[in-house]
Amino acid sequence: MAPFESCPQLCARQGITCRHEVAPTVVARRALAVLRVVVRGACGVLARSVADRLLRRRRTPAYVATVYRRLLAASGITVRVTGARRTFADPGEPVLVVGNHVSWLDVMAFAAVQPLTMVSKREIGEWPVVGWVARRAGTVFIDRERFRAVDETRKEVGRRLRSGEVVATFPEATTTCGRGLAPMFPAMFQAAIDVGVPVQPVAFSWLDRHGRLTTAGAYVGDQPLLDSVRAILGQRGLALRIDVLPRILPKHVRPIDDRKALRTAAAESIAAALQAPVGDWAAHLRPTTCQAAQLRVPVLTDPLVALEELPSLSGPRPRKAGAA
Repeated sequence: MAPFESCPQLCARQGITCRHEVAPTVVARRALAVLRVVVRGACGVLARSVADRLLRRRRTPAYVATVYRRLLAASGITVRVTGARRTFADPGEPVLVVGNHVSWLDVMAFAAVQPLTMVSKREIGEWPVVGWVARRAGTVFIDRERFRAVDETRKEVGRRLRSGEVVATFPEATTTCGRGLAPMFPAMFQAAIDVGVPVQPVAFSWLDRHGRLTTAGAYVGDQPLLDSVRAILGQRGLALRIDVLPRILPKHVRPIDDRKALRTAAAESIAAALQAPVGDWAAHLRPTTCQAAQLRVPVLTDPLVALEELPSLSGPRPRKAGAA
């Protein structure tokens, strides 16, 4: 499969839709507010993680979700939840949540709706502070470069679902500018099939103060993280709309309990929800470097085809011919 090309950084840095910059003093004030939340949040996470260890409880993830909500508010971002539900699941109800990936803030937005377990790429676990907080929040890390590691992650996700947790992941495994949808990897959908839980698709749309789609919140290409932070803090009325779409059961797709069919059904649902804010593609003014294309259902080519040979969580391990 040809590597997916998201919008390059020029798309997000120069802006192809309405940008509403605020005064430098407002940016500075927001930056200080974010710094306060980060410092207080890190201290709070440390205290709660120690208490959890001593008292054998698990309250740190809920506190991390609270810190994420405060960070979004300090950044001047409004989160709006629309659609079939206001949360992803009822308490104790296991659900696999999948969404399109636009920004590094999407993880915080997930937690702003409901405390949950995130599946994040391995590199995030190595980031200073962020990786430490993610581990305290119970994040499951995935190494997409190693097939066996992906399968181990799939099993861990299955175990979390069996224990009644809500697990969220970004099957695109990359970010886009929010004006398209990258091909989705089906590996994590197998965990929902193994446990027999529904998939909850959600659509992320970053909107400007007039309710129109904007790339200001996107974090794509080689864009430096600080550049993205500056762009986000400089927006006036930036909002993230989270559209909670109808759930999909593994037995409702054809073929039944097929992870690729389940992946495609979720991708179609998200793509349909994104059509409204994206609107007419021909009417958008974008630089020639922008690789954004019309929304389409991701191709069915699976680069993780090696996982076809891997066993399900509940099934026995296959033995090679002639193996002892």
